[in-house]
Amino acid sequence: MVKIEKYYEWMFSKIEPFFGKRVLDIGSNRGSTFSFFLDSVDLLVATDISRKSLDFLKDRFRGNEKFQALYLDISSPDIDGLKKYNFDTIVCINVLEHIENDADALKNMGKIASTIGGKIILIVPALSALYNQMDKNVGHYRCYDKHKLANMANSMGLDVVFNCYFNMLGVPVYYLKGKLLGVKKAKKKSNGSKNKDGSIIGSMSESTSKLYNIASCVLKPVERFIAVPIGLSEIIVIENRSL
Repeated sequence: MVKIEKYYEWMFSKIEPFFGKRVLDIGSNRGSTFSFFLDSVDLLVATDISRKSLDFLKDRFRGNEKFQALYLDISSPDIDGLKKYNFDTIVCINVLEHIENDADALKNMGKIASTIGGKIILIVPALSALYNQMDKNVGHYRCYDKHKLANMANSMGLDVVFNCYFNMLGVPVYYLKGKLLGVKKAKKKSNGSKNKDGSIIGSMSESTSKLYNIASCVLKPVERFIAVPIGLSEIIVIENRSL
């Protein structure tokens, strides 16, 4: 996280205008991104399906009165207990692609963001043509073409208020690493999903992290003013305008 801080700063500069004050974070893991918005909100409820991650978060943010950590499977129908929080923002960063039934997950987010004008902020891997062995190894069910999530949201009565590609230079890097090198390397691994050091194939190396930081310095001023036609990630913000 430290090595890729500039990249995350760039990413959060894109979504910061859509943040409210009562935030539900889906798939929080260890809360690596919380430093970018925790101080500016009134409530942050972190969720995960990993009990170990939740225990870590509760210990890490112990004593912080505006922080809570809860178990949540966002694709499960059992979400009624969350409506009492009156969330105006739901954040789901690089998580939806890990959920097999993403339609149910998005529908539930729409129900939870019960405040009129409540925002759902999604960041997902883009371009189905890039999907490869590295994605499979880290539990991705899919990559998203730009209109897939927008169409899904519209079919649920939700409005798309922002939609863009992000990190244009990451596309050829990921293609070369995944399509040309990732599959070949994956076939050589006897365990099928881990490197010798126990890391997951496709996890971010130190050299890749440095490349992401360099890319952020180059692309941030460009993508601030130009809608790039392609990107490694898609950022989509969905609004609940009616109940």
